[in-house]
Amino acid sequence: MIKIKELSELPFIEATVTFRGQSLKLENVLIDTGTAGTIFNVNKLEEIGVKPEANDVTQTIQGVGGL
Repeated sequence: MIKIKELSELPFIEATVTFRGQSLKLENVLIDTGTAGTIFNVNKLEEIGVKPEANDVTQTIQGVGGL
């Protein structure tokens, strides 16, 4: 069972991303059932070697969440 905690009336979980045998625990991941995609902080994912490939489409976003 996934433990959900509420912060500022929003649901958050803890998630673990695993890439090529390395794992990274992410705390306070917002559950957004109405989104069309998933957003992670690229600086955190680079800690385990996840980075965009040459043909990937990337965008910079600002002001997400407001928490």
